[in-house]
Amino acid sequence: MIRKFHELNEEQRQSLYHFLKIHRPDEEQSFEAYASYYGGELFEHGAHVLIDIEGDGIRGCIGVITREIPVKDEAYLVRFHVEGENRSTAAKLLSQAVGLCGKARRILAGIAPTDAFIGEVVRGEGFEERHRALVLSLDVAVEDKPLSGRGGGLQYRNVDESNRRAFQSLHNDVFRFVSNGGAVSDEEMDEMAGKHAADPELLGLAYSGESLVGFYELELTDGGGWIHCIGIDPSCRGKGYGRELLLHLVAVLARRGAERIKLIVMSNNEPAMMLYRGIGFREERVLSIWYGREV
Repeated sequence: MIRKFHELNEEQRQSLYHFLKIHRPDEEQSFEAYASYYGGELFEHGAHVLIDIEGDGIRGCIGVITREIPVKDEAYLVRFHVEGENRSTAAKLLSQAVGLCGKARRILAGIAPTDAFIGEVVRGEGFEERHRALVLSLDVAVEDKPLSGRGGGLQYRNVDESNRRAFQSLHNDVFRFVSNGGAVSDEEMDEMAGKHAADPELLGLAYSGESLVGFYELELTDGGGWIHCIGIDPSCRGKGYGRELLLHLVAVLARRGAERIKLIVMSNNEPAMMLYRGIGFREERVLSIWYGREV
């Protein structure tokens, strides 16, 4: 039986949580954080998370993101996992997920490389591989890596109440037409700012004089760090700001104890790939393979 996340009882949500921990072992998320994510705005408060469930046993699940349809004509199928390589379950979930995509002219489905059989199922429904989400990493050795950009022309300000909407606006302008990019809503922006309130250095804006040119979000983990997002105003590109900002963020994370820094980039984002590789980032693994189908 296909159920939606907001229809599950507490025991079933716990079962889904343990199912996802098996299929997404790299994620370290509490039950509360997972429930907030699946029941949040991104997935229409749980109405766009489909679960094939038998009793309290989970056969598979898929999430559907539709909010980019008005801007990009795209819908996204994400977190698609199936127990025991059951192709019937995969096909059933895929069919119902596509049905939620409404007026999208293009549907993109992200599949984990370990779930190759799901890739075969989506290809059988007319999807073709478009690009891959890659995890790049940089091992930081302060003594032998340059950790500051040339020129030092940028200044950095933490995000606070006075400038969080400027962060949101620039973020949305930059990622609006990037593969798999999406807008940050007011609610999500407020949540992001609240998450970093205790460590504001990890969420910030980059300025050249009084002109806003870039933004970033960072995270520290045990012995490591993540650059969750980084962007430069399209009107300010070609001036070296991207490299300068990236090197600044590496320096911040290194100073805070990160020995390995990671980020995610789409394989078809050639300017970003060149930037990251240019300072030493290397491909660590494929996070997901993205298939697309025109509707």
